[in-house]
Amino acid sequence: MPGVVCQHSLRLLHISNIGGRVMIKNKMLDDEVNAIKQSEFYKLLLKYIDEKTGITFEIILKRVRKEYIVKVRQAAHYLLFSHVLSYSAVGRVFQRDHATIKNSVEIIENLLKTNYNHDINQSIKKLIREFEIYNDLHKSIRFEDTPEYKNRPNLPNQ
Repeated sequence: MPGVVCQHSLRLLHISNIGGRVMIKNKMLDDEVNAIKQSEFYKLLLKYIDEKTGITFEIILKRVRKEYIVKVRQAAHYLLFSHVLSYSAVGRVFQRDHATIKNSVEIIENLLKTNYNHDINQSIKKLIREFEIYNDLHKSIRFEDTPEYKNRPNLPNQ
């Protein structure tokens, strides 16, 4: 079947049989993820994190549990989510579950509210503040303003 409409969520789903397992993919979410990956904001975010921390996107995608890398990964989740506003889309970009992204966003929001003087927390706060300035200097590139976002298919509310 090339695609069916799911009655409950009204999303276009692609159903295929691979090796005896039925695989269901949300085509609209895939289109949104591709639009994010092609956006200037996304490229700017990855470039900035690599320049400031020396942590590449490949390292962020790995399951490394060192505290500093985890915090940088969570900051990347937070920054991308603050512009995309979809846990599922950000999760697909970072190859994580939407609940992981939601947890990361909440952790960084709590970190930004507190004054706990731990070196890693302070450096993450600085990273986020400086990225906001860095982004402003690059003509305030917001994902919603990019042609990729404006030309994407309309998605139902998630």
